[in-house]
Amino acid sequence: MAEESGFAFTPPDVAWFRFEDLPTYRRLSGAGVAEMDFTYWDPDRGRVVLLEIKDYTGRDAPGHLADRLIAKGRDSLVMLQSAWRGGDTGIGATLARELPERLRVRSRVRLIFVLKVDAATRMKPISTMKDHIACSIRAYAELLGLTCDTVVMNQDKASALGLPLRVSPPPR
Repeated sequence: MAEESGFAFTPPDVAWFRFEDLPTYRRLSGAGVAEMDFTYWDPDRGRVVLLEIKDYTGRDAPGHLADRLIAKGRDSLVMLQSAWRGGDTGIGATLARELPERLRVRSRVRLIFVLKVDAATRMKPISTMKDHIACSIRAYAELLGLTCDTVVMNQDKASALGLPLRVSPPPR
């Protein structure tokens, strides 16, 4: 289990990783490359899932949230594509070696953005942001030749869909 942004993530048994744990990503992050929190293989749907979770309970979400999420999705797709085409660049080959074996193979991708919100959270409605985020990510995926879809939801929908997340109890 891993903790992130007020959630407990229970990784699947198959294959998963965090970009932030990879030496290659740590080098890239200094150049402003963003990443999503978790990447895992979904065997039931035969695809790679990139998962980003943000906790905005009790505070306002930034006005540029959609752009930040798009950057995380875009950069994560570029890193995956680089790893999947590992022979094309030295950094792609290095990144590929750092991934779990199952995730080294080009696959369909789903990006999931889960926003933890409450009554005190002020932000653009998720419904307003999700179309902008999905359209932008789809464009980047097409440029990279990837089959990809994007979903933006709150913690209640994530729970209802059975994502491997649960809301962590608040700190005492």
